[in-house]
Amino acid sequence: MMALIPLRRGERRGLWTELAVLTLLFVARLTTDPRCLVGLDPHRHGCHSFMIAVVVVVVGVIGRALGWR
Repeated sequence: MMALIPLRRGERRGLWTELAVLTLLFVARLTTDPRCLVGLDPHRHGCHSFMIAVVVVVVGVIGRALGWR
């Protein structure tokens, strides 16, 4: 909530706060989940859905910061 309301108002600090939180979640998941380390191997399933979700959220947050609807 600390990032979403300023982001809705168009304040840049909301964008940076949201991206910092997502970066922390991404790094924490990569370092603690051994399945994420085999994510580049096409024959093993890693944490693909988590990585895809993070990318979708980052694109959405940046799009919202740029004024996309």
